[in-house]
Amino acid sequence: MFRRPADVHVRRGNGGHQVGELARSARKMVEAQVASQAKYDYDGCVIDFDDASLAEACGARVIYRDEEPAIVDEAEPVVKDWSDIDTLTLPDPWRDARLPVWLDATRLLVDRMGKEVWIMGRADQGPFSLACLLRGSQQFMVDLMEEENHPHLDRLIDFCRRRARCSPGPSNKPALTPPPSATRLRGPAWFPRRFIGDLRSGRKPG
Repeated sequence: MFRRPADVHVRRGNGGHQVGELARSARKMVEAQVASQAKYDYDGCVIDFDDASLAEACGARVIYRDEEPAIVDEAEPVVKDWSDIDTLTLPDPWRDARLPVWLDATRLLVDRMGKEVWIMGRADQGPFSLACLLRGSQQFMVDLMEEENHPHLDRLIDFCRRRARCSPGPSNKPALTPPPSATRLRGPAWFPRRFIGDLRSGRKPG
């Protein structure tokens, strides 16, 4: 019987591990993915255990939880003042925070199952969503309502776009990670202004 290709995010308890145990261990990430694929027989593995790793590599404080994915502590945003944008530095995916763990997990999964299923190495967060995490979602929404803040938001999102371009990965399939909060916080008409130039030139918008 024909069925559409599918992937399933790793579920709690797969591989004998709770979600909180997966955050900092490539070995446990792989064990959970292998167990989940064997149980559900899906067509691909998505390396996606939480949404905080890129923000953490950019300096965000992260709250680790035993039975839930790690989250960014938005009470302590990285960009409290617009001048903080000038202090941001591009993270090294091979050294900073947990990015090396995610890359190692992707490499191990490609070696383990790459010939049987596709492996999606993700950038974790698109530029808009990463900017939300660095600024704090509540403050970000306030900034969107005030026109004088838009040039600062553009600077912050430009940094996040450059960050997206410096994330290598050994996946066997390319992946674009859409900013999930973008269309909820800012209308779609804004995106052509930001990205259409890159699309026309053949560059990836991040």
